[in-house]
Amino acid sequence: MFCKKCGEKLSSTYCAKCGANTENSLPNERTNQQVHSSLHSVATTNRKSKIAAGLLALLVGLGIYNFYLDFTKKAIIQLILYIIGIAILVIGISLRISGQIGLETVPSILEFENIQDYFDATRPYTNRMDAGVYMALSSLIPFMAVGIWGFAEGIMLLCGYKKMDGKGNLLS
Repeated sequence: MFCKKCGEKLSSTYCAKCGANTENSLPNERTNQQVHSSLHSVATTNRKSKIAAGLLALLVGLGIYNFYLDFTKKAIIQLILYIIGIAILVIGISLRISGQIGLETVPSILEFENIQDYFDATRPYTNRMDAGVYMALSSLIPFMAVGIWGFAEGIMLLCGYKKMDGKGNLLS
């Protein structure tokens, strides 16, 4: 049996918590007001905004919206993919620059009798430049993966397809 005033479980005809007389209480029944107020307090605590999460996903990406929604594993995977993309880009740019500048100076075309000798002498530099360009372009793969993933989840959040955060709470 439960108290009509405070909803506390009763062991006698008087409530130990609020002191109310509970002779008219029905067994195992709480009042609608007490049930509604307890459900409302549970439902409104720690609710996160799906609009904020969706905008974070669309505008910032990088898994930050998953940190916000308490999906930590997904957020770390997205962040690692982004860091891998940055590393590949930096390596590609450095290969491109080292191929162009080189540790030693690139020979001048005037030092050779024909153009084929010049191309043969400068081939190691162009190979490094080409590798750098291809590597820098390949860094787009993890960037695009994280971007498309974030865009899709951002749209899903804003359209209401995702309704809960990582802890099982409803999004507001």
